[in-house]
Amino acid sequence: MAKNFFVQNIESPINERSVVLILFSGGIDSPVTTWLLVRKGLEVHMLLFNLGGDRHIYGAIRVAKVLADKWISKYRPKLYVIDLRPLIPRIALYVKEDHMMILLRRAMMRIASRFARKIGAKALATGESLGQVASQTLHNLFVINKATEIPILRPLIGFDKEEIIRYAKFIGTYEYSIKVGEFCPIGASKIATKANIKYIESIENKILNDEFIEKLISNSLEFDLKSLDKNFIERKFTEILSQQSCKTQ
Repeated sequence: MAKNFFVQNIESPINERSVVLILFSGGIDSPVTTWLLVRKGLEVHMLLFNLGGDRHIYGAIRVAKVLADKWISKYRPKLYVIDLRPLIPRIALYVKEDHMMILLRRAMMRIASRFARKIGAKALATGESLGQVASQTLHNLFVINKATEIPILRPLIGFDKEEIIRYAKFIGTYEYSIKVGEFCPIGASKIATKANIKYIESIENKILNDEFIEKLISNSLEFDLKSLDKNFIERKFTEILSQQSCKTQ
């Protein structure tokens, strides 16, 4: 890989305020996606679906703070948090195991698209890459896309994991991302590689109606990443890890 490949400035001449809302987990992939879109001159804000409590929130904030301080200078990036845990029991109760993850991803898209309109975002973005996990087959991405009419940007779609890791290390988020943890409370042991969209749609509206979506959004949190104190975030995250360690001993 050429040495100047990463640092080449490819910002596009966009005059309007072009806002993108990325589904941001704090893991390795979504920060790289954020960075790639920021390099194109887009105003990217982050939406975290909280599945792991305070550790998930502050772990993701640590990662987002690196992006905000090191790579974003033309606007004040926000991290929004929506607690998605109230949806998990509904999925576990009504959805067969191999379709749970696909329905969860569609739910994220439906909620994110509603939230995107609220902040004036023109598109959603994700860190998905083709075939990286079972939920990211071409067929399943098609099923997930059908949950919303807003465009979904996937800059990493053709990347392999090693390429993404190299980017993450370059932009400085890798060492923070690997400490966020994996949060998948559904616990499905198998995922359909060709999800049945008719089956999903028949159940989806029963467990994720407009009233429920609005309730989740109304309880969202907003963090202005530029104004957050890095030392406070580090202390808070360390405190959370320490408390969790004590509980497991």
